[in-house]
Amino acid sequence: MYNRTKIVLLFLWLLSLSLSAEAQDKYTKQGDEAFNHHQYVSAIGFYKKAISETKNQPEREQLNYKLAESYTKTADWKNAVQQLKKLDKSHFLDKNPDGTLLFATALQQMGNDSAAIRYYDRYLILKPKDRAINSRRSLLSGLSKPGQPSAYKIANESSLNSAKDDFCPVPSKSDGSEIVFTSNRKGVTGKETDQWTASYFTDLFVARSKPGGGFITPELLDKQNKVNTNANEGTPVFNSDYSQIYCTRCEQKPERKSGTMWCYIISADKIGKEWSDPEVAYADPEGNTGHPALSSDGLSLVFSASNAKGVGGKDLWITVREAKDKKFGPGVNLGTSINTAGDEMFPFFRNDSSLYFASNGHGGYGGLDIYVGHKLTDGSWGNPENIGQPLNSGSDDFGLVFIPGKDEGYFSSNRIGGKGGDDIYSFTAVHIPFQLSGTVRDAITAIHLTDAQVILLYAGDTTILTTDKEGRYQFSGEKLSNGLTGSVTTTKSDYLSQSQSLLVKTESNPLMILDFSLTPIPARAVILPEILYDLDSWELLPRYQDSLAPLVRLLAENPRIKIELSSHTDSRADDRYNEELSQKRAQGVVNYLIKCGIDKNRLKARGYGERKPRVIENELSKGDLRIPAGTILNENYISGLTNDIEREQVHQLNRRTEFIILTDK
Repeated sequence: MYNRTKIVLLFLWLLSLSLSAEAQDKYTKQGDEAFNHHQYVSAIGFYKKAISETKNQPEREQLNYKLAESYTKTADWKNAVQQLKKLDKSHFLDKNPDGTLLFATALQQMGNDSAAIRYYDRYLILKPKDRAINSRRSLLSGLSKPGQPSAYKIANESSLNSAKDDFCPVPSKSDGSEIVFTSNRKGVTGKETDQWTASYFTDLFVARSKPGGGFITPELLDKQNKVNTNANEGTPVFNSDYSQIYCTRCEQKPERKSGTMWCYIISADKIGKEWSDPEVAYADPEGNTGHPALSSDGLSLVFSASNAKGVGGKDLWITVREAKDKKFGPGVNLGTSINTAGDEMFPFFRNDSSLYFASNGHGGYGGLDIYVGHKLTDGSWGNPENIGQPLNSGSDDFGLVFIPGKDEGYFSSNRIGGKGGDDIYSFTAVHIPFQLSGTVRDAITAIHLTDAQVILLYAGDTTILTTDKEGRYQFSGEKLSNGLTGSVTTTKSDYLSQSQSLLVKTESNPLMILDFSLTPIPARAVILPEILYDLDSWELLPRYQDSLAPLVRLLAENPRIKIELSSHTDSRADDRYNEELSQKRAQGVVNYLIKCGIDKNRLKARGYGERKPRVIENELSKGDLRIPAGTILNENYISGLTNDIEREQVHQLNRRTEFIILTDK
């Protein structure tokens, strides 16, 4: 009887495990399907249920990562950071570089710049040429720090904003007295819930300004369900005489390969106070299309599209037509000067010669930043420029428009301190005398560096200042003219120098801040990340070349320093053989650095063979082996180890490549 009871209990336990596994598999598949169809709110719910149904650690980690991704898609950065912290603690991120990048991005969105830099560094060790280097560089240079002044004063337009998302306003009259914008607030036409945003579907609203400032309560632009429908409508733009509107419509299309949601551009004519039945102005059969920007003559349309033929996720494209009554032709990608591996969206033409847009692929402050590109004489677009704070922040900033003929307008942001999700802000130009200033800090301790030299090379002149007791410097604007370029270099004894380029913009960015973080010159040899060689070989294998990326970056940023590149072997061969092998290995690293553009006169290869056993600076663990700080890994130490496994581990530690800085002059 006792044995039968045990068998029954075992059967029930196995059955419960089977049912739990089936439930977890079902919820995971439902979550993946929702995620792939951009239904991130639903995906979050399914992934949470799947997590509750499994105790298997690797499976829980994968589900927690999917949950973190879903949170980032809904801009819930706080919950994303919480999930990613768990995954970092369990070492899941050590094997998932994309997760490390996601963590860095989420930390940057939360304003934790110092932590974000650490995780960008971890990611760039594995992928040194990734576009994330722009984000890291921006954080280090102080670009992403709050308080960067510019020539614009901003204000939250509280009379337009709600507790929901309000964004992408455009003037619907030439004097700017009326605007049309996108919102998913209460009162929209469609009452279903968007599983991306967990709110209503968006509609277009119109608001008229009041004489004393602010706006009359917004109302639906179209109540006849022509422009506004049960689908998503948004991101409007008008033609030059405001008689025609273009906007994005996204509706459910389950039969499409790109997912259940299909986005395209529609247009409608204004007839009195009402609107005509919309027509499809542009649609991409291979992807989603939206965010129209129209040239003043109505013949060119720039838009954002997710197309497999593009450069990145969402790119900016252009389509043209011969006349206003003709159809737009095929879309042409604006190219890599504008588009990146990230997303480019929300374009806006100003005077047909400047294209403003939002991007998360050019680096910057975090999230989407607003950039401007200027049309060149050959019709192409020049490299875009970040328009700076306060228009950009560590959050998403997008949808900028100017009121015609004025240096003022509106933009959208989900920055901290708003009224809801995305809010509408106004901006107005203000005059500020140009000034260049900043601080110089120790890159390790972040303390202010006093008496550091700051050298301004500008318009053929050299001006040298020293930092005060708080590490600050300031150049007056008397000699600085708009549009001229130069450079600023900081130097201090016992530190690596650092330089930044300078483009003076007395109009758009009159108070320019350039901060510097100087790295102390290491007194001891710096051990490079692990570089392994085949037996009796000195060839630097391709898979280890990425380990040298930080050194290449260091040498490029400090063109005056020279280094000795040294290679060391273990002691299990004769002295002459080890000397020759280590010399060849050191020279192999030098040859690689030369291929990367480093001057050979700055590099010295030295093979030490087994003559310099490694000294452990900090306590080190290798499996069950614990090596105290200060230990010299010589033959006496190795012979005293208890087994061959430990001895092999120490031999591996001695086989290393390192460098030391010879001079900074």
